[in-house]
Amino acid sequence: MATLTHRQKLEAKKLANSKLQTEVNDISPTDKIHGWAERMIRVIAYSAHAECPQYDYHWAGWRLVRVKQQVTTKGGLAFADGDFALMNPSVNKDQQRDGFRTVYSIRNGVDTSVNQADLDLLS
Repeated sequence: MATLTHRQKLEAKKLANSKLQTEVNDISPTDKIHGWAERMIRVIAYSAHAECPQYDYHWAGWRLVRVKQQVTTKGGLAFADGDFALMNPSVNKDQQRDGFRTVYSIRNGVDTSVNQADLDLLS
């Protein structure tokens, strides 16, 4: 993968910030708390990956879940019991293992495979 120049990094950050601002602006005062949580996680994910153009709109359409128990990976703690997260709603066999879903972890900043039984769908 090619290394981005300083200018490309700045442009990527500007694009990400624009997307973040749009997400925030689209929040209406009548949104439930779950709507806020879903949008904030998406904002955090876009911000964390601003320099990676392949993640543009990656989490669009993902659903809010609450993780029921701690999940650890080789990279350390991905989710603590009760964490809110975004889950890929796809059940396409090419994208998901049977019984598992892809969930974005704010804690380690990556999509993580989580047993579907350990997730509560909130939105």
